[in-house]
Amino acid sequence: MEGRFFKDNLSVLGDVGVGTNSPDYKLDIVETNAVASARIRSTNANIARLFLSNTVGQWRLYSASASNSFRIYSDSASTDLLTILHGGNVGIGTVSPSQKLDVVGSVKITGYGNDLLLQDQQGQVIGGFGANTTGGTTDWNHSTNARSGNGHTLLLGSLYILNEFDA
Repeated sequence: MEGRFFKDNLSVLGDVGVGTNSPDYKLDIVETNAVASARIRSTNANIARLFLSNTVGQWRLYSASASNSFRIYSDSASTDLLTILHGGNVGIGTVSPSQKLDVVGSVKITGYGNDLLLQDQQGQVIGGFGANTTGGTTDWNHSTNARSGNGHTLLLGSLYILNEFDA
């Protein structure tokens, strides 16, 4: 059907290939001389989205026109789980992240030697957490303004606890 246009719906029972005569998937796009691209576009500022589903659930990848953001929505959770704003802020559990990474909920960092250091814009360490060091001592390094040791928390400045909890 090369070069044919259809005014109404088109149904295909097999695989569809774009740039290939032997598609391996329901939609197989092949480009041999450049970047393979596909576009889903709304020409009137509505949402453009891609649905991914199986027998367990459905996900939606979409661009939200009102906020010019990219979002991942879970039908089983009935909410947007990840948002990337046009300015680069990323939200997990929020659709309006106010920082480069804005997480609503708990965060887990796993891996040996993966300490978390908080730095200001000049690269100065202002806080952090280190739970994977093996030494039994705590040392303060004045040149880097950092503390190291066995499972210690380093904090320079104030600590605010917003919720009560049981230890």
